[in-house]
Amino acid sequence: MGKFITAKFDSKCAQTGEQIKKKQHIYYVPGRGAFCENSKAYQDQREVKSTLDHVQANEEAYFDNFSRNNNI
Repeated sequence: MGKFITAKFDSKCAQTGEQIKKKQHIYYVPGRGAFCENSKAYQDQREVKSTLDHVQANEEAYFDNFSRNNNI
């Protein structure tokens, strides 16, 4: 499983071959390499993260409302 990080040095995108500059946001997967913002891997994982964050926020809101309504 990869992570969204900030590049610490210049490199190349493993999927598109584009130049990745230092301090650029990338998606890094150990064993597979770094992916730039224009790559499909980066965009797919960004969508997954966005969806998971949205689901988490909804679950927390549901729990907060449940707790408030049931005096927990």
